[in-house]
Amino acid sequence: MYKRQQLHLGGSQSYSPNGSISAYEWEVTQPNGSVSLFLPSASQPDPTFDANVAGYYTFRLRVT
Repeated sequence: MYKRQQLHLGGSQSYSPNGSISAYEWEVTQPNGSVSLFLPSASQPDPTFDANVAGYYTFRLRVT
């Protein structure tokens, strides 16, 4: 049986050599059957994410 796992993602330590960060955008590739969302949103530097289905998750963070 798979137990739901809450992940705490961290992007607030990201930096730019060209100035400050103006936006964060998290993306995830989830296994089939998973419909989890970033909370409070994908545009926050340090969101949480519920991995609710067994499988591989790939996370990407884009900062601008």
